[in-house]
Amino acid sequence: MHITFRRLLVIGTLLLCGSWCSALAQHSEAASPTIRSLEKAIQSNKTGALNDFWRKIQDKGTPLVEASNHPDSLLITFVHRGGEGMNSVRLSSALNALLIKGIEQDFKALGKMQRMGSTDLWYLSMVVGRDVRVSYRFELAGGTEVRDSLNPHIYRDDRPAIRASLLELPDAPPQPWNKRKGELGSWKQLKVKDIHGGENDAFVYLPVDFDRDRVEPYPVLVGLDSYSFGIGMPGAHLLDHLISTKAIPPTVMVAANLPQGDGLEQMETAAEYVANRLLPELRSELNVTSDPGKVVISGTSRRGLIAAYTAFVKPEAVGNVVALSGSFYWKPDNETEYEWLTHRFATEEIRPVRLFVSAGTLETVVTPGNHGHYMVATNRHLRDILLARGYDFEYWEFAGTHSDLSWQDALARGLVRLLSN
Repeated sequence: MHITFRRLLVIGTLLLCGSWCSALAQHSEAASPTIRSLEKAIQSNKTGALNDFWRKIQDKGTPLVEASNHPDSLLITFVHRGGEGMNSVRLSSALNALLIKGIEQDFKALGKMQRMGSTDLWYLSMVVGRDVRVSYRFELAGGTEVRDSLNPHIYRDDRPAIRASLLELPDAPPQPWNKRKGELGSWKQLKVKDIHGGENDAFVYLPVDFDRDRVEPYPVLVGLDSYSFGIGMPGAHLLDHLISTKAIPPTVMVAANLPQGDGLEQMETAAEYVANRLLPELRSELNVTSDPGKVVISGTSRRGLIAAYTAFVKPEAVGNVVALSGSFYWKPDNETEYEWLTHRFATEEIRPVRLFVSAGTLETVVTPGNHGHYMVATNRHLRDILLARGYDFEYWEFAGTHSDLSWQDALARGLVRLLSN
Protein backbone atom coordinates (compact mmCIF):
# COMPACT_ATOMS: atom_id res chain seq x y z
CA MET A 1 0.00 0.00 0.00
CA HIS A 2 1.37 3.41 -0.94
CA ILE A 3 1.31 5.75 2.08
CA THR A 4 1.68 9.44 1.27
CA PHE A 5 3.29 11.92 3.63
CA ARG A 6 -0.08 13.62 4.18
CA ARG A 7 -1.68 10.27 5.13
CA LEU A 8 1.16 9.59 7.56
CA LEU A 9 0.56 13.03 9.05
CA VAL A 10 -3.10 12.15 9.64
CA ILE A 11 -2.16 8.76 11.13
CA GLY A 12 0.36 10.43 13.43
CA THR A 13 -2.25 12.95 14.56
CA LEU A 14 -4.78 10.22 15.35
CA LEU A 15 -2.20 8.22 17.28
CA LEU A 16 -1.26 11.37 19.16
CA CYS A 17 -4.84 12.15 20.13
CA GLY A 18 -5.25 9.07 22.26
CA SER A 19 -2.01 9.63 24.15
CA TRP A 20 -2.47 13.39 24.54
CA CYS A 21 -6.09 13.07 25.62
CA SER A 22 -5.15 10.52 28.27
CA ALA A 23 -2.47 12.88 29.57
CA LEU A 24 -4.99 15.68 29.82
CA ALA A 25 -7.47 13.39 31.53
CA GLN A 26 -4.99 13.00 34.37
CA HIS A 27 -5.58 16.61 35.44
CA SER A 28 -7.76 16.77 38.51
CA GLU A 29 -9.54 19.67 40.17
CA ALA A 30 -9.78 17.68 43.42
CA ALA A 31 -7.98 19.26 46.34
CA SER A 32 -5.78 17.09 48.51
CA PRO A 33 -7.30 15.24 51.51
CA THR A 34 -4.98 17.28 53.73
CA ILE A 35 -6.34 20.54 52.33
CA ARG A 36 -9.97 19.39 52.60
CA SER A 37 -9.41 18.33 56.21
CA LEU A 38 -7.84 21.67 57.06
CA GLU A 39 -10.69 23.55 55.41
CA LYS A 40 -13.27 21.66 57.48
CA ALA A 41 -11.29 22.35 60.67
CA ILE A 42 -11.17 26.07 59.93
CA GLN A 43 -14.87 26.16 59.06
CA SER A 44 -15.65 24.52 62.42
CA ASN A 45 -13.51 27.15 64.19
CA LYS A 46 -10.96 24.62 65.43
CA THR A 47 -8.39 26.68 67.31
CA GLY A 48 -4.87 26.54 65.99
CA ALA A 49 -5.69 24.33 62.97
CA LEU A 50 -3.91 26.58 60.47
CA ASN A 51 -0.86 27.08 62.69
CA ASP A 52 -0.63 23.31 63.20
CA PHE A 53 -0.78 22.86 59.42
CA TRP A 54 2.09 25.27 58.82
CA ARG A 55 4.21 23.63 61.52
CA LYS A 56 3.76 20.22 59.93
CA ILE A 57 4.49 21.62 56.49
CA GLN A 58 7.65 23.26 57.80
CA ASP A 59 8.83 19.85 59.04
CA LYS A 60 7.77 17.77 56.03
CA GLY A 61 8.50 20.21 53.24
CA THR A 62 6.53 20.89 50.09
CA PRO A 63 4.81 20.15 47.78
CA LEU A 64 2.33 17.82 49.46
CA VAL A 65 2.52 14.36 47.87
CA GLU A 66 -0.48 12.09 48.34
CA ALA A 67 -1.99 9.01 46.69
CA SER A 68 -4.27 9.43 43.70
CA ASN A 69 -6.84 7.21 42.01
CA HIS A 70 -4.30 6.40 39.30
CA PRO A 71 -1.70 3.73 40.19
CA ASP A 72 0.98 5.41 38.07
CA SER A 73 0.26 8.90 39.38
CA LEU A 74 0.34 10.96 42.56
CA LEU A 75 -1.71 13.89 43.82
CA ILE A 76 0.59 16.89 44.18
CA THR A 77 -0.44 20.03 46.04
CA PHE A 78 1.66 23.18 45.89
CA VAL A 79 1.19 25.54 48.83
CA HIS A 80 2.41 29.08 49.43
CA ARG A 81 2.14 31.21 52.52
CA GLY A 82 1.05 34.67 51.50
CA GLY A 83 1.24 37.74 53.67
CA GLU A 84 -1.23 40.59 54.05
CA GLY A 85 -2.12 42.38 50.85
CA MET A 86 -1.25 39.45 48.60
CA ASN A 87 -3.99 39.13 46.00
CA SER A 88 -2.66 36.49 43.60
CA VAL A 89 -0.20 33.61 43.43
CA ARG A 90 0.49 31.54 40.33
CA LEU A 91 2.46 28.33 39.90
CA SER A 92 5.12 29.04 37.28
CA SER A 93 6.02 25.61 35.89
CA ALA A 94 5.77 23.40 32.85
CA LEU A 95 3.40 21.28 34.93
CA ASN A 96 0.73 23.81 33.99
CA ALA A 97 0.56 21.96 30.67
CA LEU A 98 -1.61 19.44 32.53
CA LEU A 99 -4.17 22.21 33.06
CA ILE A 100 -4.66 22.96 29.37
CA LYS A 101 -8.29 22.53 28.31
CA GLY A 102 -8.23 24.06 24.83
CA ILE A 103 -5.69 24.61 22.08
CA GLU A 104 -6.19 28.39 22.17
CA GLN A 105 -5.71 28.65 25.93
CA ASP A 106 -3.15 31.17 27.17
CA PHE A 107 -0.48 29.10 28.88
CA LYS A 108 0.74 32.05 30.94
CA ALA A 109 -2.71 32.37 32.51
CA LEU A 110 -2.64 28.82 33.83
CA GLY A 111 -1.51 27.78 37.29
CA LYS A 112 -3.44 30.30 39.38
CA MET A 113 -3.53 29.15 42.98
CA GLN A 114 -6.62 29.26 45.18
CA ARG A 115 -6.75 31.06 48.50
CA MET A 116 -8.40 29.29 51.44
CA GLY A 117 -10.95 31.85 52.58
CA SER A 118 -9.22 34.83 54.17
CA THR A 119 -6.24 32.82 55.45
CA ASP A 120 -2.64 33.10 54.28
CA LEU A 121 -2.78 29.70 52.54
CA TRP A 122 -2.69 29.50 48.75
CA TYR A 123 -2.79 26.08 47.06
CA LEU A 124 -3.11 24.22 43.77
CA SER A 125 -3.57 20.46 43.31
CA MET A 126 -2.97 18.31 40.25
CA VAL A 127 -2.43 14.65 39.40
CA VAL A 128 0.96 13.94 37.83
CA GLY A 129 2.92 10.84 36.84
CA ARG A 130 5.14 9.20 39.43
CA ASP A 131 8.17 9.71 37.18
CA VAL A 132 8.02 13.52 36.95
CA ARG A 133 11.04 15.70 37.58
CA VAL A 134 10.44 19.40 37.00
CA SER A 135 11.45 22.80 38.34
CA TYR A 136 9.01 25.49 39.45
CA ARG A 137 8.61 28.90 41.10
CA PHE A 138 5.72 30.97 42.42
CA GLU A 139 4.73 34.10 40.51
CA LEU A 140 3.39 36.84 42.76
CA ALA A 141 1.35 39.91 41.80
CA GLY A 142 3.42 42.15 39.55
CA GLY A 143 5.25 39.24 37.94
CA THR A 144 7.90 38.67 40.63
CA GLU A 145 8.93 35.01 40.81
CA VAL A 146 10.18 33.39 44.02
CA ARG A 147 11.29 29.91 44.99
CA ASP A 148 9.18 27.72 47.25
CA SER A 149 10.70 28.57 50.64
CA LEU A 150 9.23 25.38 52.14
CA ASN A 151 10.93 23.08 49.62
CA PRO A 152 14.58 22.30 50.48
CA HIS A 153 15.26 20.80 47.05
CA ILE A 154 16.75 23.32 44.65
CA TYR A 155 17.47 23.08 40.94
CA ARG A 156 20.81 24.64 39.96
CA ASP A 157 21.66 26.44 43.17
CA ASP A 158 24.97 27.26 41.47
CA ARG A 159 23.25 29.28 38.71
CA PRO A 160 21.23 32.20 40.14
CA ALA A 161 19.65 33.03 36.76
CA ILE A 162 17.89 29.66 36.53
CA ARG A 163 17.69 28.70 40.21
CA ALA A 164 14.29 27.23 41.07
CA SER A 165 12.55 24.77 43.36
CA LEU A 166 12.67 21.12 42.33
CA LEU A 167 9.90 18.53 42.31
CA GLU A 168 11.37 15.04 41.94
CA LEU A 169 8.95 12.14 42.32
CA PRO A 170 9.89 8.55 43.29
CA ASP A 171 10.05 7.02 39.81
CA ALA A 172 11.96 9.85 38.12
CA PRO A 173 15.01 8.43 36.31
CA PRO A 174 18.11 8.62 38.52
CA GLN A 175 20.75 11.21 37.60
CA PRO A 176 23.87 9.83 39.30
CA TRP A 177 26.19 12.06 37.25
CA ASN A 178 24.92 15.08 39.20
CA LYS A 179 26.44 13.60 42.37
CA ARG A 180 29.93 13.65 40.89
CA LYS A 181 32.20 16.31 42.36
CA GLY A 182 34.51 18.22 40.09
CA GLU A 183 35.53 16.92 36.67
CA LEU A 184 37.88 14.00 36.18
CA GLY A 185 38.84 14.77 32.59
CA SER A 186 40.05 18.04 31.10
CA TRP A 187 38.80 20.82 28.82
CA LYS A 188 40.55 22.21 25.75
CA GLN A 189 39.36 25.28 23.85
CA LEU A 190 39.64 25.47 20.07
CA LYS A 191 38.92 28.25 17.60
CA VAL A 192 37.46 26.75 14.44
CA LYS A 193 36.98 28.72 11.23
CA ASP A 194 33.65 28.41 9.48
CA ILE A 195 32.99 28.45 5.74
CA HIS A 196 32.61 32.26 5.79
CA GLY A 197 35.98 32.83 7.44
CA GLY A 198 34.63 33.57 10.90
CA GLU A 199 35.86 31.84 14.06
CA ASN A 200 33.70 29.81 16.42
CA ASP A 201 34.44 28.55 19.90
CA ALA A 202 34.60 24.80 20.41
CA PHE A 203 35.15 23.49 23.94
CA VAL A 204 36.52 19.95 23.87
CA TYR A 205 36.20 17.61 26.84
CA LEU A 206 38.83 14.88 26.98
CA PRO A 207 37.93 11.82 29.09
CA VAL A 208 40.08 10.49 31.93
CA ASP A 209 43.37 8.94 30.73
CA PHE A 210 42.90 10.40 27.25
CA ASP A 211 45.71 9.10 25.04
CA ARG A 212 46.51 11.16 21.97
CA ASP A 213 48.59 8.25 20.61
CA ARG A 214 46.07 5.48 21.20
CA VAL A 215 45.84 3.08 18.27
CA GLU A 216 42.07 3.20 18.08
CA PRO A 217 40.71 6.75 17.63
CA TYR A 218 38.08 7.96 20.10
CA PRO A 219 34.35 8.18 19.36
CA VAL A 220 33.12 11.76 19.46
CA LEU A 221 29.97 13.52 20.65
CA VAL A 222 29.29 16.84 18.92
CA GLY A 223 26.99 18.87 21.18
CA LEU A 224 25.49 21.86 19.40
CA ASP A 225 25.72 24.63 22.01
CA SER A 226 28.52 25.20 24.49
CA TYR A 227 26.19 26.17 27.34
CA SER A 228 23.79 23.21 27.22
CA PHE A 229 26.48 20.57 26.77
CA GLY A 230 29.19 22.26 28.80
CA ILE A 231 27.19 23.60 31.76
CA GLY A 232 23.44 23.09 31.51
CA MET A 233 23.15 19.31 31.52
CA PRO A 234 26.20 19.11 32.50
CA GLY A 235 27.88 17.12 29.74
CA ALA A 236 31.27 16.43 31.36
CA HIS A 237 29.83 14.87 34.52
CA LEU A 238 27.39 12.86 32.45
CA LEU A 239 30.14 11.53 30.18
CA ASP A 240 32.40 10.74 33.14
CA HIS A 241 29.64 8.68 34.72
CA LEU A 242 28.77 6.73 31.56
CA ILE A 243 32.43 6.01 30.83
CA SER A 244 33.37 5.05 34.40
CA THR A 245 30.43 2.63 34.61
CA LYS A 246 31.38 1.23 31.17
CA ALA A 247 27.97 2.13 29.74
CA ILE A 248 29.84 3.69 26.80
CA PRO A 249 33.50 3.57 25.69
CA PRO A 250 35.82 6.51 26.43
CA THR A 251 34.44 9.33 24.25
CA VAL A 252 35.55 12.85 23.38
CA MET A 253 32.90 15.56 23.58
CA VAL A 254 32.97 18.89 21.80
CA ALA A 255 30.51 21.55 22.99
CA ALA A 256 30.38 23.67 19.85
CA ASN A 257 28.85 27.05 19.09
CA LEU A 258 27.44 27.24 15.57
CA PRO A 259 28.09 29.98 13.02
CA GLN A 260 25.64 32.86 13.12
CA GLY A 261 22.67 32.73 10.79
CA ASP A 262 18.97 32.12 10.46
CA GLY A 263 16.56 29.80 8.74
CA LEU A 264 17.60 27.31 6.08
CA GLU A 265 20.86 29.13 5.43
CA GLN A 266 21.87 28.60 9.07
CA MET A 267 21.08 24.88 8.83
CA GLU A 268 23.07 24.46 5.62
CA THR A 269 25.98 26.46 7.02
CA ALA A 270 25.91 24.47 10.25
CA ALA A 271 25.99 21.12 8.41
CA GLU A 272 28.93 22.25 6.29
CA TYR A 273 30.72 23.59 9.36
CA VAL A 274 30.34 20.39 11.37
CA ALA A 275 31.24 18.02 8.53
CA ASN A 276 33.97 19.99 6.76
CA ARG A 277 35.51 22.23 9.41
CA LEU A 278 34.81 21.11 12.97
CA LEU A 279 35.33 17.34 12.64
CA PRO A 280 38.49 17.67 10.48
CA GLU A 281 39.90 20.16 13.01
CA LEU A 282 39.22 17.71 15.84
CA ARG A 283 40.93 14.91 13.91
CA SER A 284 43.99 17.07 13.24
CA GLU A 285 44.30 18.23 16.86
CA LEU A 286 43.15 15.13 18.70
CA ASN A 287 42.82 11.39 18.25
CA VAL A 288 39.19 11.47 17.09
CA THR A 289 37.54 8.95 14.78
CA SER A 290 36.76 9.48 11.10
CA ASP A 291 34.20 6.65 11.20
CA PRO A 292 30.72 8.24 10.89
CA GLY A 293 29.30 5.26 12.80
CA LYS A 294 31.15 6.49 15.89
CA VAL A 295 30.25 10.16 15.50
CA VAL A 296 27.19 11.33 17.44
CA ILE A 297 25.67 14.76 16.93
CA SER A 298 23.19 16.11 19.46
CA GLY A 299 21.21 19.27 20.01
CA THR A 300 18.26 20.66 21.93
CA SER A 301 15.21 22.41 20.49
CA ARG A 302 16.16 24.16 17.19
CA ARG A 303 19.65 22.67 17.48
CA GLY A 304 18.03 19.23 17.75
CA LEU A 305 16.51 19.91 14.34
CA ILE A 306 19.90 21.06 13.03
CA ALA A 307 21.57 17.92 14.42
CA ALA A 308 19.12 15.67 12.55
CA TYR A 309 19.47 17.76 9.39
CA THR A 310 23.26 17.56 9.54
CA ALA A 311 23.24 13.76 9.68
CA PHE A 312 20.57 13.65 6.97
CA VAL A 313 22.65 15.68 4.48
CA LYS A 314 26.12 14.60 5.67
CA PRO A 315 25.82 10.88 6.54
CA GLU A 316 29.35 10.31 5.28
CA ALA A 317 30.57 12.41 8.23
CA VAL A 318 27.91 11.97 10.94
CA GLY A 319 26.21 8.63 11.49
CA ASN A 320 24.26 9.12 14.73
CA VAL A 321 21.78 11.67 16.10
CA VAL A 322 20.46 12.39 19.58
CA ALA A 323 17.64 14.90 19.06
CA LEU A 324 16.42 16.43 22.34
CA SER A 325 13.00 18.06 21.91
CA GLY A 326 13.89 18.85 18.33
CA SER A 327 11.89 21.61 16.65
CA PHE A 328 10.64 19.36 13.90
CA TYR A 329 7.60 21.57 13.25
CA TRP A 330 9.95 24.01 11.47
CA LYS A 331 9.80 24.92 7.79
CA PRO A 332 11.78 27.33 5.57
CA ASP A 333 10.06 30.64 4.86
CA ASN A 334 9.45 29.77 1.22
CA GLU A 335 7.69 26.47 2.02
CA THR A 336 3.97 26.09 2.72
CA GLU A 337 4.01 22.88 4.79
CA TYR A 338 5.45 22.59 8.27
CA GLU A 339 7.53 19.60 9.43
CA TRP A 340 9.83 20.14 6.47
CA LEU A 341 12.62 17.80 7.60
CA THR A 342 10.15 15.08 8.59
CA HIS A 343 8.75 15.31 5.06
CA ARG A 344 12.24 14.71 3.68
CA PHE A 345 12.73 11.69 5.94
CA ALA A 346 9.40 10.39 4.60
CA THR A 347 9.98 10.91 0.90
CA GLU A 348 13.71 10.85 0.14
CA GLU A 349 16.25 8.03 -0.02
CA ILE A 350 16.89 6.41 3.38
CA ARG A 351 20.14 7.63 4.91
CA PRO A 352 22.60 5.30 6.69
CA VAL A 353 22.12 7.04 10.04
CA ARG A 354 20.79 5.97 13.45
CA LEU A 355 18.63 8.24 15.56
CA PHE A 356 17.57 8.64 19.17
CA VAL A 357 14.60 11.02 19.27
CA SER A 358 13.18 12.29 22.55
CA ALA A 359 10.61 14.79 23.79
CA GLY A 360 8.70 15.55 26.98
CA THR A 361 5.15 14.54 27.81
CA LEU A 362 4.63 18.08 29.13
CA GLU A 363 5.69 19.71 25.86
CA THR A 364 2.08 20.18 24.74
CA VAL A 365 2.03 23.98 24.74
CA VAL A 366 1.04 25.90 21.62
CA THR A 367 3.13 29.06 21.18
CA PRO A 368 3.60 31.74 18.49
CA GLY A 369 7.01 30.17 17.90
CA ASN A 370 5.78 26.67 17.09
CA HIS A 371 2.75 27.91 15.11
CA GLY A 372 0.37 25.41 16.66
CA HIS A 373 2.65 22.43 16.12
CA TYR A 374 3.56 21.61 19.68
CA MET A 375 6.76 19.77 20.46
CA VAL A 376 5.76 16.28 21.57
CA ALA A 377 3.28 15.95 18.68
CA THR A 378 5.82 16.68 15.96
CA ASN A 379 8.40 14.41 17.59
CA ARG A 380 5.85 11.59 17.69
CA HIS A 381 5.12 12.17 14.05
CA LEU A 382 8.82 11.92 13.19
CA ARG A 383 8.84 8.66 15.18
CA ASP A 384 6.03 7.28 13.02
CA ILE A 385 7.81 8.30 9.82
CA LEU A 386 11.08 6.69 10.91
CA LEU A 387 9.19 3.51 11.79
CA ALA A 388 7.36 3.45 8.45
CA ARG A 389 10.60 3.97 6.51
CA GLY A 390 12.56 1.34 8.43
CA TYR A 391 15.19 3.58 10.02
CA ASP A 392 17.34 2.32 12.89
CA PHE A 393 16.02 4.52 15.69
CA GLU A 394 14.68 4.71 19.23
CA TYR A 395 12.03 7.08 20.53
CA TRP A 396 11.72 7.93 24.22
CA GLU A 397 9.46 10.36 26.06
CA PHE A 398 10.51 11.80 29.38
CA ALA A 399 8.07 13.05 32.03
CA GLY A 400 9.31 16.60 31.89
CA THR A 401 9.63 19.79 29.96
CA HIS A 402 11.74 21.79 27.52
CA SER A 403 14.83 22.15 29.73
CA ASP A 404 18.32 20.85 30.48
CA LEU A 405 16.89 19.24 33.61
CA SER A 406 15.01 16.72 31.46
CA TRP A 407 17.31 16.61 28.43
CA GLN A 408 20.21 15.13 30.38
CA ASP A 409 18.18 11.95 30.98
CA ALA A 410 17.53 11.63 27.27
CA LEU A 411 21.14 12.41 26.34
CA ALA A 412 22.41 9.65 28.62
CA ARG A 413 19.95 7.12 27.17
CA GLY A 414 20.76 8.17 23.63
CA LEU A 415 24.52 7.85 24.07
CA VAL A 416 24.17 4.38 25.56
CA ARG A 417 21.88 3.36 22.70
CA LEU A 418 24.24 4.63 19.99
CA LEU A 419 27.72 4.07 21.44
CA SER A 420 27.44 0.90 23.50
CA ASN A 421 27.65 -1.44 20.52
